[in-house]
Amino acid sequence: MRSFFLCGMMLISQFIHAQSTFNLEIQTRSEKGIIINSKVELLNSSLNAVFENGKNIFTALKPGMYSLYISAEGYASRLQQVELTKDLSIDIVLQSSQIQLDDVVVTSNKKEESANRTGASITTLQAKDIRDYRIWELRNLSGISPNLNLANSGDNRNVTSIRGITTTSYEQSVATYVDGVSQFNLDTYLPQLNDIERIEILRGPQGTFYGRNAMGGVINIITKKPSNTTTGSADLQFGSFGQLRASANFKTPLIKNKLFLGISALWDKRDGYYTNEFTQTKFDRQDQKSFGFQLKYLIGNGWSLVADIKGYQGKNDGAFPLVNDLTSLFENPYRLSQNALATMNDATGNASLVVKHKGNKIDFTFQSARQHNKRFYSNSLD
Repeated sequence: MRSFFLCGMMLISQFIHAQSTFNLEIQTRSEKGIIINSKVELLNSSLNAVFENGKNIFTALKPGMYSLYISAEGYASRLQQVELTKDLSIDIVLQSSQIQLDDVVVTSNKKEESANRTGASITTLQAKDIRDYRIWELRNLSGISPNLNLANSGDNRNVTSIRGITTTSYEQSVATYVDGVSQFNLDTYLPQLNDIERIEILRGPQGTFYGRNAMGGVINIITKKPSNTTTGSADLQFGSFGQLRASANFKTPLIKNKLFLGISALWDKRDGYYTNEFTQTKFDRQDQKSFGFQLKYLIGNGWSLVADIKGYQGKNDGAFPLVNDLTSLFENPYRLSQNALATMNDATGNASLVVKHKGNKIDFTFQSARQHNKRFYSNSLD
């Protein structure tokens, strides 16, 4: 009887231990003191930290090994491994980005991990790089990543080439993904980039992980996600040729640790580079708008649900600025003569639903997506 009682108590204690959860507190510092604008992410998890009293706090974590990604404006991002067996409070020291390189996280193998652990030939651009390089459209990636070229005929459809592998058909040889959704062909591209967290360019065949249209490689675009911290920003930029670009984004928790909302919007217009000598007007005026809406719900017990909607609308008064021959092109650049004019109207939408489960031994991800595109011309083209 006593042995039976002892065995029962041992089983109960093991069950209680297995169900135990702990809190993790992270305080970020520099040589000058506490960093108050730091961001701490738990890799391969939908859980978000709460920022309180100068610390990023995760609650109700199961025992185990966790990978933290710590970043702050002006400091080198850092990866940190933490084993959680009890409530833990740690200090993380970040170095200035002027004296130390970032630790880089990629998702090339369908999970978040250090770039040093992947065998892929990869170029990664973080949010700061995207801002500094002013990467506003997909085609701006040309010349930044080795062996990558994006070309279009003025209609914002990018024909992408990596290591010389390309095709001009609707079925591309380089796959482009936005938040896990494949941009299936030339017409379903979202050309404008806004509120981007990271861009990964993978060179070489990637069909094992990414499926069709990845013979040349993959462009993987990850947007910023909402968290327990309310954030927002707005940007207004002017340029030559009547360039005007306005963007804004807002992210907030609707219910802390449970329901999160993210919204982004962009408007981009320009007068155009070409002059139509037949009408003595600008030829390729463009007006483009895009938006993003994201709702994330943490169901509990490792389960999460993310609904994501993205849309794009564009008007282009000169989609194909063509001239008769190379001599005219170089002797009289950015001038043409066309008498049959048409406005290209483009509307593209992506909607996806992602269900994830983070388990002790097995992770599960299910994603369903729908795309639609409507493109028409107001008149016949010359």
